[in-house]
Amino acid sequence: MSKTMPTTIELDKTTFKNLTSMAKAEKKTISEVINDLLFLPSGKKTGQSKENPLMGIIGIASTGLGDAAQNHDTYLYQEASPHK
Repeated sequence: MSKTMPTTIELDKTTFKNLTSMAKAEKKTISEVINDLLFLPSGKKTGQSKENPLMGIIGIASTGLGDAAQNHDTYLYQEASPHK
């Protein structure tokens, strides 16, 4: 087993209840459920058929720039040109 680091997070009541329910249904700890949601490809370890909800954020934005992934810092932090 890999080393773990104690971590504190703040969740709203609904999210906490949902995580607690998921953990109970899957007979896991809340930490295990969070790790599964964050790092497992959909359905791999848990046998669930539904897709990892975080995978849905991939590709939701389009910049029209072909190199945005590689040069995102440049685009985020450069000063806007007054001629645009």
